Amino acid sequence: MKKLNILSCICCWLLIVTSACNKAELTNLNINPNTLNTIDPEIQLAKAQLLNESQQFSYEPLMYYVPGYVQHFAAITGVLSFGDKYFNNRPEDLNGYYSNLYTNSVVNLTDIISKTGDNPSTALVHSIARMMRVFVMHRLTDMYGDIVYTEGGAGFSQNALFPKFDAQQDVYANMLKELDEAATALKSGSGSLKNSTQDLFYGGNRDKWVKFGYSMMLRLAMRMSKVDAGLSAQWVNQAISGGLMTSNDDNAIMQHTDGPNSTARNPMSLVFESVESEGQKLSKTLIDFLKDNNDPRLLILSMGIGAAGGPYDTDPTHQKGMPNGYDAATILGYEGLPPSSTLNIHATYSTVNTELVNRTAPSLYLSYAEVELLLAEAAQLGFTTANAATHYNNGVRAAMTMYDIFDPALTVDDNDINSYLSAHPYNPSIGLKMIGDQYWLANFTNPVEAWANYRRSGFPELVPVNFPGTNYGDQIPSRFIYPTSEAATNAENYQEAISRQGPDTWETKIWWDK
Repeated sequence: MKKLNILSCICCWLLIVTSACNKAELTNLNINPNTLNTIDPEIQLAKAQLLNESQQFSYEPLMYYVPGYVQHFAAITGVLSFGDKYFNNRPEDLNGYYSNLYTNSVVNLTDIISKTGDNPSTALVHSIARMMRVFVMHRLTDMYGDIVYTEGGAGFSQNALFPKFDAQQDVYANMLKELDEAATALKSGSGSLKNSTQDLFYGGNRDKWVKFGYSMMLRLAMRMSKVDAGLSAQWVNQAISGGLMTSNDDNAIMQHTDGPNSTARNPMSLVFESVESEGQKLSKTLIDFLKDNNDPRLLILSMGIGAAGGPYDTDPTHQKGMPNGYDAATILGYEGLPPSSTLNIHATYSTVNTELVNRTAPSLYLSYAEVELLLAEAAQLGFTTANAATHYNNGVRAAMTMYDIFDPALTVDDNDINSYLSAHPYNPSIGLKMIGDQYWLANFTNPVEAWANYRRSGFPELVPVNFPGTNYGDQIPSRFIYPTSEAATNAENYQEAISRQGPDTWETKIWWDK
């Protein structure tokens, strides 16, 4: 007992002496002077933005599956046939994308937020990071439903090794709060980034980020329109009051480069560079819509009929889309050809315009066209007192002129836009359909958003495929299944999520999908 008391006294004395020492010197003992021990939050922001969707870090769910779900593209062979026919026999495709977003984007953004909150000199990057974290998380929750949100990225700073899943309804509530607080802070704040090039979306432009925040708020608010119309309308009007995008100059765009490695390239390019061998073409659903409406975007989205590199048949009347749900054998029967024949798909179906999907093509994540079309829908639903037709026309006009970022020639003349709108005047009796169709078309280069809005609105009225041996018969998938890693390494929280949301299948509808 005496020995224990003596030992205790010695320990207390050592603690007192240690506490009296120079704490900075003791801390420095654990710092390697030859390495970088703190990461510039602006560099972390650039990394989080770049890797939110990257060739190098498994973007497969976005490109292999979703373009087929929404019938922008069709494929008889190759990776795009997974989405074309609703196959899910490659769960590894989902693992990489999911883990990339958490380990690269979410971790970095969470760390930025945690270490910049009380520092006035980093207030701008702090607010941008809050908005970017919402942007990344909203894509995750719209694809999977309930997600690790509150504790997402917390394993890096808070040792949350087995994070809990949040219900999607709660995720949305917090995302809207985050956008509101971050936008308010940006409006009242001052200062700039040390290096504006580290912001790959807006170059540190405070006003652009404010518009982005409120425009994202509008998108999320309208996502709730069928599950809580009152709350949806409340947030719609909050977004309008805050200040939305007002032209295509406000679009959220990321520029890409061809190097130094695939990380910097447009993630869509990897799929479409192999157009000769992949068996993918523009969907019949898409081409028929453009032709039936005499839409001047036909030869903006399509290169024409022909193999990659041309020459192309660019006669609008000759354009033809590939039907979804066929393979190399059954497409012959569709075309009325004998089984022993060979079909040259490049000479038969329209090819995507390579300017939209090459290595240096920009990514378009949120557009003024989308904002105007959502405002048109809000007006049509009575959420606002605005004129739905005016917003609809603004949205169509913006969507027809936003492709000049890919090539200055890819824009529609004002006279052609006016003729189109005169030939297709807004009709309130079918207003929601007209808005939904245009929203689907305006998100041609952002298929994840087209898929989300289709699930929520039901437009366009896509006809599901029923390919023999497909996983889900004639139902377009409603969500992605969680990666197998979640069930294996975070089993308790994974089980809690699926018991709340429903079975971990592609048919289970997420919260706002009504």
